[in-house]
Amino acid sequence: MKKEIKIHKWTPEEIKDLVFKGEITPYIKPTRYIHDSGFRCFEVGYCKIGSDNKISEKMALGTITDHIWFHNLLEGGRRGDGKFSLSIDLTKDGYIRFFRRFFWLEDIAMSTAELSFLDQTGAL
Repeated sequence: MKKEIKIHKWTPEEIKDLVFKGEITPYIKPTRYIHDSGFRCFEVGYCKIGSDNKISEKMALGTITDHIWFHNLLEGGRRGDGKFSLSIDLTKDGYIRFFRRFFWLEDIAMSTAELSFLDQTGAL
């Protein structure tokens, strides 16, 4: 039996507070919808994880997102302020593609895989 996910409409202020407290987290969910760009779409939003490690509550912000850009990962600033960004999209066959020069480090330990950025010279 599939568990019912409670749908929320948190305000921006509530979202900031809940994220800060660690009660909700952003999520990305691949969908079957094909965008005009030819890539599959993502659903993006915020969620709470239940004791069974499944989403118990969520608020979808977008359901036809074909490209996700993670801004300023090193500095945590607003657009244009950071040193590093990450963009991903979803292929029609379900693979998430990274738009930059990334390299999986060889030592993948148990459930952790480390992704490193290659600079202009090809160095990690």
